Amino acid sequence: MNGNSREQKIKSELFTWSLRRDLILLGVYAGLGVAAANFNINIPETPVYIELRWLFGFLGFVLIRRLPVALILPVVLSLATPSTLSWYVVLGGNLLYGLPFCFTLRILYRRVLVRIGNIAVFGVLWFLLVMAGYQVFTTPLVHLVLGLINKSLSLSFLLSAWSDQLWIEESVAVALISTLGLMIARMYLILQYRERHLRTILHSIGDGVIVTDTDERIELMNPVAERLTGWRAVESLGKPLSEVFIIENAKTGERCENPVRRVIEEGAAVGLANHTRLIAKNGFSYQIADSGSPVKGDDGEIRGVVLVFRDVTEEYTLREQIQKDLREKNALLQEVHHRVKNNLQIISSLLHLQADISDNEFITAVLEDLQMRIFSMSLIHNQLYQTGNFSEIDMEQYVKTLSDEILHAYSREKTIDVTVNIHDKRFNLQMVIPCGLILYELLSNSLKHAFDNSKNGSITVSLDQKNDGNWILIYSDNGKGIPGPTEKKKTESLGLFLVQGLIQQLEGTIDVSTDRGTRYVITFPGRD
Repeated sequence: MNGNSREQKIKSELFTWSLRRDLILLGVYAGLGVAAANFNINIPETPVYIELRWLFGFLGFVLIRRLPVALILPVVLSLATPSTLSWYVVLGGNLLYGLPFCFTLRILYRRVLVRIGNIAVFGVLWFLLVMAGYQVFTTPLVHLVLGLINKSLSLSFLLSAWSDQLWIEESVAVALISTLGLMIARMYLILQYRERHLRTILHSIGDGVIVTDTDERIELMNPVAERLTGWRAVESLGKPLSEVFIIENAKTGERCENPVRRVIEEGAAVGLANHTRLIAKNGFSYQIADSGSPVKGDDGEIRGVVLVFRDVTEEYTLREQIQKDLREKNALLQEVHHRVKNNLQIISSLLHLQADISDNEFITAVLEDLQMRIFSMSLIHNQLYQTGNFSEIDMEQYVKTLSDEILHAYSREKTIDVTVNIHDKRFNLQMVIPCGLILYELLSNSLKHAFDNSKNGSITVSLDQKNDGNWILIYSDNGKGIPGPTEKKKTESLGLFLVQGLIQQLEGTIDVSTDRGTRYVITFPGRD
């Protein structure tokens, strides 16, 4: 069924329901009015009767929605009057004052009274309206009809209608009783409208909604909840929630705790675990996200619980697939770092063997330097492999391990203390390798040249990020300092030449001072 056909079907059903309602109201009010016509009370010493049939005529005429259906009511009530006169005289005489009265009440009721929210003001205005209508329509027009019938019509006779007030008792009775009846109908319609409005809202919500009482019995379900649970609302009413709303842990298959019980015990909103699965009546299962909240009265007491849940099966499946892919990628990256680390260690070992068998001291020194540079890089991959974090490493641990290895390689006969001060331990991976190579060159240079005539010494390494986002690396030793010119570009040391190149790679700057040893201050921007 397409959208237009469905909309036409809904409109047809609403039209049929509305027409059936109007016809039922017509039958009720016409029947009560005809019955009341047989119990008219005669006013002593007058030909006038108190006719309560119009009580039901007024109520029915304003409450029946379709005007053609409503018009049938005054016609029926006009003919219901016991009289010896011809039916067309009775019909015409009654309609002469009855129809204008009814139309006036209907117009003012639909244009003015229905807009009044205060039920007491609504009742007072209706009472006054009916009383005024009797003075405008019934009183003078009935006198007009009586004058014509009795052939005694005169101006004085018409004016006596207001002075005699023969229908005052009827007007008070009709106004009072119709006011009470209309106020009851008004309150019923308001409650019906609110209930219908609430159901419309519940039916419009894209999530499933179940309302229970404090005994965990279902009071209300919306269509989404019907679809997800597999239960129709009419068959679920009064049933325990645990019979309709069956949930379990998707990982373990164990039944989950009843959320209503938790809400009542805690007196606050609660949510379900991330792996909650709903088992429908037909056996289908849905991954759901759920929350339960207490329904409290004006006194703060819990009157029930409302559960709101939605189908997140696709989201859950997608999230599980993403997590699976992420685990696979992490395992792959870990394996890559492991293999890189192993290959670098093999290269380092080969260089070490080559240095051991070399008879040339210069070549041996070069090979050892290359070996330690490669080791500084393999150390990074080893730490990434061990921690499983492939975006950053613990810089403090890395520097301490690197310095220990360099001390072991170059200062076997000296006691050199290395102090590491690093405040922000997590360091971006893109900056680790150049910083590690810089530290190796500075450490090896100090151990080779700064402490030639001393058995003891100290080295300090600090790394911190400033408020402007730049990093500052400070390296200092208390050795003999750099002899001769200290300009960066004039140095003939390969190590310091490499340091300058690595600093350019970091887009940083270096400042060197030789007061009481050597101090390097390297500043470079941070990277996300």
